[in-house]
Amino acid sequence: MSNKGETQRQKKISSLLQKEIAKLIQNQLRNNGIKNLIISVTKVKVSVDLSIARVYLSIFPSSNSEDQINLIQRGSFKYKQALSKIFKN
Repeated sequence: MSNKGETQRQKKISSLLQKEIAKLIQNQLRNNGIKNLIISVTKVKVSVDLSIARVYLSIFPSSNSEDQINLIQRGSFKYKQALSKIFKN
């Protein structure tokens, strides 16, 4: 999944995924009443066949970033479901 030679389609999908994942994470934080925490989706890399997306996050403050990443990873299936609904429409 190197950035070199990335196709227009990969770039477009990466950009759309980045926006939608950021929205989903922010909504989750808001719904759980979590304050004083900023999670940004800094980059999304998509494989050539579009079957795999690697998501890069920035978490501030970084003191509890490991816990937040674990929570996001445990909820990855829900994110995949939500993204599937968003992109089907």
